[in-house]
Amino acid sequence: MKTIINKTLAVIFLIMLFSNFSYSYRIDIIKPKPCTDNPSFLFAPAFTQQCEFIIRRQSGDSITILYKIVIEQNGNSLQMEEGVCYDGETVYRTINLQNFTHLCFNEILTVRIDARAFNGGGVTNSERGYLIVYKNELSCRYSSITNGTTELLTSSFIPVTFSGRCEALASSVYYIKRYKKTFTLYGNFRDSMPEVEKSLCLGYSGAGPNNQERWGAIIESSDNHVKFITFVYEGYNQLGQTIGWRPCRPEEATVVFKYVSEPIISSLTAYPNFLNLTNSTSIATCNLTQGYENAQFQWRDSNSTPYPIHFYNLQPDKIKIIADFSGRTMGEREEDRAYFMFVRAFNNYGSTGWVKRKFRVNNILLACPLIVNDMYDTKIYENSAIVGSNGEFKKDYYLHRNPELQGQASIDFKIEESGWDVSYIDQVVLTQVKVKKGEYAAVTDNGEIINYNIDSTKAKILINDENDVSDALTFNDGEDIKLEKGDKLSVDIKVDGGGYIIVSSHFPVNKDAIAGTLTTENGNEYPFRSRDNENLNCIKLKESSISNFNFIAEQSLAIDQLLFVKDIGTAEIKDLPLKSAIHNKFGNVADQLSETDGSLVEISKDLFMSLEFDKEETGEQTSFYVQKTIGRVIKSDDQISDEKSGEINSRFENKLHDNFPNPFNPITNIKYEIPIDGFVNLKVYDVSGRVVNTIVNEYKTAGRYDVTFDGSNLASGIYFYRIETAGFKETKRMILLK
Repeated sequence: MKTIINKTLAVIFLIMLFSNFSYSYRIDIIKPKPCTDNPSFLFAPAFTQQCEFIIRRQSGDSITILYKIVIEQNGNSLQMEEGVCYDGETVYRTINLQNFTHLCFNEILTVRIDARAFNGGGVTNSERGYLIVYKNELSCRYSSITNGTTELLTSSFIPVTFSGRCEALASSVYYIKRYKKTFTLYGNFRDSMPEVEKSLCLGYSGAGPNNQERWGAIIESSDNHVKFITFVYEGYNQLGQTIGWRPCRPEEATVVFKYVSEPIISSLTAYPNFLNLTNSTSIATCNLTQGYENAQFQWRDSNSTPYPIHFYNLQPDKIKIIADFSGRTMGEREEDRAYFMFVRAFNNYGSTGWVKRKFRVNNILLACPLIVNDMYDTKIYENSAIVGSNGEFKKDYYLHRNPELQGQASIDFKIEESGWDVSYIDQVVLTQVKVKKGEYAAVTDNGEIINYNIDSTKAKILINDENDVSDALTFNDGEDIKLEKGDKLSVDIKVDGGGYIIVSSHFPVNKDAIAGTLTTENGNEYPFRSRDNENLNCIKLKESSISNFNFIAEQSLAIDQLLFVKDIGTAEIKDLPLKSAIHNKFGNVADQLSETDGSLVEISKDLFMSLEFDKEETGEQTSFYVQKTIGRVIKSDDQISDEKSGEINSRFENKLHDNFPNPFNPITNIKYEIPIDGFVNLKVYDVSGRVVNTIVNEYKTAGRYDVTFDGSNLASGIYFYRIETAGFKETKRMILLK
């Protein structure tokens, strides 16, 4: 009897559970058609689409249904309407597609219907309908042409067997007349040629309409015109009843096409451009200015390094390059080696020549703290977030180099340590800089952000007063110049109105030391530092006019670009909200990083954090991202030494003292000492292991400390206090007695 009761209760519980929380619905979409191969269609300037659908509940589900109508196309979406209906009700709604600002003509648009219980229970069920808005112009990727000439090919009806398709004629024998539609497009087609996108056309094949597949074709082309065709059909069934026009009336027939051309390579980019022990992987991308359509890419390399290097296809225009440093360690710095990657592009209309990109390869480790991007199942160590700290707190500005940030929904990256240095970060701010396409952005050492063009007035640059390297240093293209300490670049350029010097550099011996100094004709000196991987330095000149300046290398490094620019002053600049900053030990530290309040986040060999920033849509502009980091870097050889003596500070030891008084009510004092500078974490836990108070969570110099703990808000009982710092952890017990 007891078993029967338990089973009955279980059944009742499941019924209640599903009736309250597991509602599901079937959505039948009538308009637009629920078929990608036979979508509904409109012709601009008509933008209103009728939506018709029925939502039916499953047995036991709520009869009151909440629905949403959402437009989707090319990764963009917009909710058009929200409403309530009842089980089995036919819903009629009209949506205005002009409200969808991302609308692309001449390609499929999705209308998604979502349904769920009105009370919010259960899952959301979705179905989709499809349509195309045709317009005789280039829009996004496709163009179309309509209003052609009509020619009747069969004056009498002929029998044809149609195969049924979604929302088309059912499979059967029909009697039809065939009409040919011809369209002529005039223009200059020497550099590009239309290519028909059959699935988007509004017409059938003339040879085989049986499958009711969309079709169009080019029948004639020259340098100044292209002729297209498609077919429509007038028909009747076997009972003599009209089936109308298929797939449309003759005046509605449309051919959709895109322009294709011989490929032209604009650049071969690499991220990063330097392979080393820390970062053995680079992503190379071949960028085209035209000819993307059906383009194929051929890659090859010239491996003249002591390290085996392999490359793998990620996408047709993108490869992953991996250097094998197996068995190599960070010993004496070796002479860097040049490695070349070559690519060419081709399609049905032509091919390019080979384009090359130079990489530098060496056995060094990158300095911390590092900006890291997870890409294509690997880590890309981009660059140091802080340079020139030398143990002191530093405010550092850095322009991110990852070319794929442009297409990301949010900006995600990590800050890690690859060696034994320790960083203490107080604040991280990411700024989005939107500029017009073809413009660039840069940031000075004091955080001034500019946007600029590469001026057509090119400077004349000589190295050591001998070789002209002007062409090599005009563009940031990997064709760098290796400089040794004492080498000089002499720059002649006559400009008025003040401006900025842009220096793209990498591969210094020491990122924390001065890499080079610019000296103008007036005697003003502008020293700057360089990061390990490619980075952009922006130097604001004090002079209102300049005719020449010299650059002296203070250490060995490579220069890829050196030019004078002016600030256009039209950049849209906005600090992005920090969505999260997840530390692998301390959890979400976003609040600590949002302000310069002395609340520090430690980054070390075993401690890292992942940051995510919300970004704004770029639209037709290009976005750059500037990171401001405030923090301090403690070098590994400084962590266990007294700053003055260079030896372990013997005055202190790692020790956590007993609290006094103990038992206490409600105040007690806790003393601790540390022999080295470092990040200290002192927390109080209850008997279940839950943190009830954080007493210390910041960077401390070597010494003895006395802190007060107030247990006013806690119940009487046993508590534990635990200290964690570099190389030392200890826990002690205390009793709160009220």
